[in-house]
Amino acid sequence: SHTATLLADGRVLVVGGWYDDGTGPVVVPEAEAWDPSTESFSPAGGLTRARSGHTATLLPDGRVLIAGGGVPGEAFTTMEVWDPATETFSSAGSLSVARAEHTATALLDGRVLVVGAGDWERNHASAEIWDPETASTTPAGSLAEARFRHDSALLADGHVLVIGGTIGGGVRAGQPIANAEAWNPVTSSFEPAGTLAHGRRAHATATSLDDGRVLVIGGGGANARTEAEIWSPNPLAAQTTAATPDFLPGVVLVTEEVEPGVYRVLSDGVRELTGLGGGRRRGHTRPDGLAVAPDGAVWLHTVPAASDPRDPELIRLGNLDSVSYT
Repeated sequence: SHTATLLADGRVLVVGGWYDDGTGPVVVPEAEAWDPSTESFSPAGGLTRARSGHTATLLPDGRVLIAGGGVPGEAFTTMEVWDPATETFSSAGSLSVARAEHTATALLDGRVLVVGAGDWERNHASAEIWDPETASTTPAGSLAEARFRHDSALLADGHVLVIGGTIGGGVRAGQPIANAEAWNPVTSSFEPAGTLAHGRRAHATATSLDDGRVLVIGGGGANARTEAEIWSPNPLAAQTTAATPDFLPGVVLVTEEVEPGVYRVLSDGVRELTGLGGGRRRGHTRPDGLAVAPDGAVWLHTVPAASDPRDPELIRLGNLDSVSYT
């Protein structure tokens, strides 16, 4: 497959890919740029090596990193960078292992996290980080489950969510993966991040939303999925003391119910939470905890009483600037 990358100047860079000319697959060795002002394509340089199944990641300086990919039967370790000033490609170092159908996510510090992949013989659980200053990579942990044809999304706190993908070997080979994992930039390791309602592989997309959630669309197993899912960070699970949650850094505020529907926050002492939604939060549920997200949103995790048929909820109560304590 090819890639299409939105550039800083509004154009879209289309790189590589393949087509069938009637005698077999032909891997495309060049790039084109689509200009929205003319609604037309123009040549944008030739790759140092024709490739498909690669990634194309926009860098902070406007260049585009092309990593891995390959041709039928062979995956590449090579990388190259496209320069918008010259519209040419040049070498950008090598990956530690050959990778195709992987993901490459630009991090907040300008480096690029490369995760997973297949190489036509097996798939990889390993990850590595490419540094634009040195054009080299360093190890960055390993997934709990090796995968390829997955997708990833950068979260506001610097974590990288990895969703779906395909199992590459064993009795489950070819099956779609439902579990998600998140790469932690502090520990440079992966942690569990929940499970999708449906396993998704090949063409499932994960898009970060402004409120911290991630929209997951498409992909599937034997049949393509038509339904979308929302992945929500849950910083509140099993929290019993004030702590930093696994996947949504922030201050977790643990509560207790002091009278029906009125909750106290246990954090640096006992303080009653007011100023959210026009006053004290009252309802049919008890809270498991409260959390302040990096964007200032305050979330309440509620669990219905045993006799209540409703499901647990994550409720956005308000913003941090509306919180007051008495």
